[in-house]
Amino acid sequence: MSKSMKFTVFAAAFIVLTGFFMSCNQLSEKELGLESQGMGTVVFKITDAPFPADLVAEANVTIDWIKLLKYPAEEPESEGSENDEFILVELDESATFNLLELRNGLTDVMAKMDVPVGAYSEIRLHIVDAGILLKDGAEFNLKVPGGDASGLKIKLDPALDVVEGTEVEVLVDFDLSRSFVMQGNPRNIMGFIFKPVVRAVANVETSTGEISGVVADEDGNAVIGASILLYDDEEMITSAISSEEGFYSIIGIPPGDYTLVLEVDEYTAEVDIIVEEATTTETNFLIGITPSAQENTDDESTVE
Repeated sequence: MSKSMKFTVFAAAFIVLTGFFMSCNQLSEKELGLESQGMGTVVFKITDAPFPADLVAEANVTIDWIKLLKYPAEEPESEGSENDEFILVELDESATFNLLELRNGLTDVMAKMDVPVGAYSEIRLHIVDAGILLKDGAEFNLKVPGGDASGLKIKLDPALDVVEGTEVEVLVDFDLSRSFVMQGNPRNIMGFIFKPVVRAVANVETSTGEISGVVADEDGNAVIGASILLYDDEEMITSAISSEEGFYSIIGIPPGDYTLVLEVDEYTAEVDIIVEEATTTETNFLIGITPSAQENTDDESTVE
């Protein structure tokens, strides 16, 4: 029995969206020149790197199709031509996702599909609408930036390698803190600008690691709404925000050396960490105490 390949979007716990209606508008195997090759399955999921949301009730994006492009990623000259090497998943109805519900490890399935084996280096996400709903009821419908025809380009590096009879997952991570830019200040919000910042990671379950922990004050009380930023040298990769329990989680991180930065009110702290495959790097922040990090796979030990 063949397994599935998944496309995931990143957040706080793990949610599978059932009853997600879609139709697959795929090029035929003959058009792709893949008559003799096997098939694998792809699942598209959606998540976000959390957004400072104390004033926000919803941060929504609406998607109506997804493309998966073969390596090397090149836009076909004309749809239906012999050189077209992409798979199009066109939803029966556009689907709206509240990214605020996808935090600290949670994900939601956008789509699942069987695709020909091979290397895929890019996906295209077609966003047709975006909006913010504040807790006081104010609503902002946002303009989606250009590139409407081709969709938002998201590179897969390394490429997604689909092997016959295997299941692979791709994590698509919306960074809310940078995708929705507030205009004005918290006391007088004039609006938001939508500038989607998205990353994608293939083979999440086997090739990436996770960072998680708790943020607490000097008395051991949970700190809510603290920002945890992940940097690779000077480049910010993604971010998280602590929950009501002080918990945060960042998933789908490629192995390597990183810096984790805590920002809460006027307080900041940072720690160098190492992320390994299939490993949780646990880093707890206690305000006023220098943090450290520990990798673990089997236990839930806490590191301060």
